[in-house]
Amino acid sequence: MSPMLGAVRAAHPSALITLLVSEQAAPLFLGDRRLDRVLASHLYGRRGRRLPRLRTLFGAGRIAARLGFRYDLVITFLWGTTVLNAIGWLAGRKRGIGYPHLLAGLLRTGPDTYPDQGDIAAGLALLEAAGIQPPDAANPALVVAQQDRTKAQQLLCSRGRLPQRPLVVMHTGSDWACQQWLPERWAQLSDRIRGEYDADIVFTGVAGERSYIQQIQDLMSTSSISIAGDTSLLELAAVISQADFCVSVDSAAHDMAQALSVPAVAIAGPTMPEAPPGRTLRVINRTMAQNRGTILACQSHFPLGLCHDYSCPFAGLKGVSVDRVLDAVARSGFLQSASKSQAVRSHALPAALGGTR
Repeated sequence: MSPMLGAVRAAHPSALITLLVSEQAAPLFLGDRRLDRVLASHLYGRRGRRLPRLRTLFGAGRIAARLGFRYDLVITFLWGTTVLNAIGWLAGRKRGIGYPHLLAGLLRTGPDTYPDQGDIAAGLALLEAAGIQPPDAANPALVVAQQDRTKAQQLLCSRGRLPQRPLVVMHTGSDWACQQWLPERWAQLSDRIRGEYDADIVFTGVAGERSYIQQIQDLMSTSSISIAGDTSLLELAAVISQADFCVSVDSAAHDMAQALSVPAVAIAGPTMPEAPPGRTLRVINRTMAQNRGTILACQSHFPLGLCHDYSCPFAGLKGVSVDRVLDAVARSGFLQSASKSQAVRSHALPAALGGTR
C-alpha cells in the first residue's frame, strides 16, 4: 500500500491526509512525512481474528468519530469490508472509492469487482477511479529515518556484523506451515550464500520463531546472526533497509524489502507475491496449480489465520530447491561473488594506504 500513499500525496500535495491502518502496521507509518495523521484500527484482531459483531460496530463508530466527517476523498485500499466502506461513507460523503461489499451504495465511485491480477492491480484501479496518477517507481515507497537506521546498525554490530561484508537478511517465519520452507534448506542456502558471496547472514523474525531459527543455525556449518524477537516492525524495516539482499517467505519482510527497493527473492506457497510498479521481484513458487486451491480452501478453516501443522503433506514448500533459490539470487546480479569482492578489496587496499604494503 505504501506506493499508493506516495501517489495520493503527489496528486494532493497540500491536502490533509489521514491514514487508517491496522494496529499491527501502524508503527511503520507513524513517521511517514507523506501523512498528516495515522490512526490505528482495532476493528480486527491480530492474525485476522474478527471481533464480535456488536463490538465491531461500536469500534467502527468510535473510529468514524476520530476521523471526522469532512473529507473530500476517501479511498478504501485492498479488499476492504462493508464496515470499512461504511466508515468511509461517514467520513467522506462527497466521494468514497473502494470495492463493493454488502452495501454497494456506500461508495460513490470505484471498480465493480476486485481484479484477478492481485493487490497491486487492485490499488492501481482505485487510483485510476480517483483520478490519481500511478506511483513513481523511481522512489522508495517506505522511508526509514536516519535515527532508525543508526539503531539498526548498532544492533547488528553488537551481534558481530562486519560492515565490510554484504548483508543478506533471511526472514524465515510464516503463520502457515504450507508457506514456510524446510529448516535444512534454509541452512544449506545460508551456508552457500555465506561461502559464495562472503556475506553476513542475519535471521529476522518474531520471538516465537527463535527456536525455529536456532534449529536452522544448528544445521549450518558457518556462522550467522539472529535478531529474532529483538526488533519492532519499524526496527525490522530499518534492518532490511541496510541489507544488500533479502530472502523471505511471503510475509511482511518481503513487502518491506519491495517498499525499500531492496533486492529480494520470495519463496512462496499458494500465494504469488507482487512487486510495486517498475520493480522486479523474483518469486519461487513450485506449488502445483491444483494444490493451490486446496491449500487456500484449507486456510479458510482457520479463523485465527495460523496453522503450524508440519505433518501436513503441503507443509515445508518441498517443491522449492536450494539450487533454484541460489539461481534466482545469482541472476539478480545484486551480490558479487566472494572471489571478485576480495579482488576489489585487495586492489583498493594499497591506494588507501598511500601505495604501500
